[in-house]
Amino acid sequence: MNLKKLFELQRQLDERIEQEHPRQDGEDRLEKKILALAVEVGELANETRCFKFWSVKPPSEQAVILEEYADVLRFGLSIGLDILDEMYLDFFPFHWDNITRQFIEIFARIGELGFVIKTGGKRWIKYEYEQLMRLIFGLAPLLGFTWEQVMDAYLRKNAINYERQDSGVY
Repeated sequence: MNLKKLFELQRQLDERIEQEHPRQDGEDRLEKKILALAVEVGELANETRCFKFWSVKPPSEQAVILEEYADVLRFGLSIGLDILDEMYLDFFPFHWDNITRQFIEIFARIGELGFVIKTGGKRWIKYEYEQLMRLIFGLAPLLGFTWEQVMDAYLRKNAINYERQDSGVY
């Protein structure tokens, strides 16, 4: 999967956000993005209800889950723009045999990435980011989505994010 278009769209949105909301002195925006990614992954897991063995309520509609997935992708791409000297334009998705395990592994990689950004060298940062993105992209088919659906959802969500910047309502 070629991500050149997505990275470019995300770069433009990030620049817009940076212009509208300049960094404060001492602010670690990358750290905030990593936490935001973890939160978005949690929101996505919650919509799938894949871990809620105690409940009979079904998962949210696929459209809701797809929009949450687009939020996850947005922060994954944004983090990549911040930490990599050159963009990986191709990732090979990896997925476990079940969605619950996939979410657990994504959370673990988010934690590892946050750790190596603070302590590790560029090689480890690049490695952890690649592994995280492989898991994020591997999640899509487990959720029942094609790459075309993911692209469409990202483009729709990107437009919504611009509308939110225009209106000042987030």
